[in-house]
Amino acid sequence: MKRFFLCAISAISLPICSYAAYTIKDGKLIGTHELATLSVQEHYSLGKEALESSNWMELIRQSRILVKNFSETVFAQDSYFYLGLAYFNLGELDLSNKYFSQYLTNQLTPKYFEESIRYKFLIAQAFEQGAKRRLLGKESMPKWSSGKREAIEIYDEVIMALPQHDLAIQSLFGKANILFSEKDFKESLEVFQVLLRRFPKSSLARDSYVAITKVYKTMSEEEYADPDYLDLAGINIKKFKMDFPEDPKISEAEEILYAMMEVYAKDLYKTAQFYERTKKPKASIIYYSKIMNKYPNTKIAMQSRERLNVLLPKYGNKEESLIIPQNGIPVIVDNSSLDSAEMQ
Repeated sequence: MKRFFLCAISAISLPICSYAAYTIKDGKLIGTHELATLSVQEHYSLGKEALESSNWMELIRQSRILVKNFSETVFAQDSYFYLGLAYFNLGELDLSNKYFSQYLTNQLTPKYFEESIRYKFLIAQAFEQGAKRRLLGKESMPKWSSGKREAIEIYDEVIMALPQHDLAIQSLFGKANILFSEKDFKESLEVFQVLLRRFPKSSLARDSYVAITKVYKTMSEEEYADPDYLDLAGINIKKFKMDFPEDPKISEAEEILYAMMEVYAKDLYKTAQFYERTKKPKASIIYYSKIMNKYPNTKIAMQSRERLNVLLPKYGNKEESLIIPQNGIPVIVDNSSLDSAEMQ
């Protein structure tokens, strides 16, 4: 704890040590390196030269000079965009997002509107993929904080700014995935459903159908194996097939559904096993048979069949037996029918 405190203090002190001197201008404390020494046009030209040569630190310096000394000019307003761009290329995503936001809010019709939104989207993607934010949002602090909540906020901004754009589709998908990763399952489902309603024929609609099935599976595993989840997952796949017949990703969704069935079958199997252990074989037969009827294509159904082959001859009704037709659904028939069929 002491080491952390010392590191934090030293980190906070870095900017103070790095600047040679400060002065007062228009009632504000600014570094002498940010004072204008040329005309506004000349400083702007130096910034453009830095941009063309990808000299990001110089672009930041010239943009800060414009913002601090010529705040009422168009050059200063554009400088917020260049600050966002420079910090983005330096990997300082917090500051980049901050300056892009300032640029977009300082003008009614910003010249670089769509470019700014696109960069904000890329920042959100980076946060979604694990990029860290600086602690407390301070430039002097280390990059330790998760940026996923920030990503959700940025995705919402993108969706609002460009509601019919492809970036809005990707933002909805990204937001839903973050919510899923943070185990906010219901909210995640809602966002995926919004994507399907607003962009039903987009390529990410296909991925959304698969993702929705995955969410229901995870809910059944981590929350409670509610039969409704299985039904809803099945309905989701039916809609998928209606909207995108023959799509190869349908099989991916179906595999998830089959894995989900295994979860439900396993729960029933545990109950059947319990009744076997407690010397209630007829009750266990009921549950094994239920597995065979509801989830015939699962691995658990094969295990249930093996147990029924053992239990039915001993504890089933003498005039009844279990047969498994080609469709995999077990049917109880009487032994006399079986005998006559064998004789024929």
